[in-house]
Amino acid sequence: MGDAQLYDWLASAKCQKFTINSSLWRETNLSAAKKVNLKVAFIDNAGHYVMLEKPNELNVEIDKILTKITR
Repeated sequence: MGDAQLYDWLASAKCQKFTINSSLWRETNLSAAKKVNLKVAFIDNAGHYVMLEKPNELNVEIDKILTKITR
């Protein structure tokens, strides 16, 4: 799936959308995320393998998302 196809798919999804990204790995296109109503959380000072490098911080962000979607 290319970027345009992914964007179209995300834009058409009728659900809450979240992503947890590293602040160091790749630049996150926040304007594109906003256009498709994708909520972005960042884990600071982690590389590509956030779950291995910062597992506690990742779990905190996952808990925040689960709290939002289960209200």
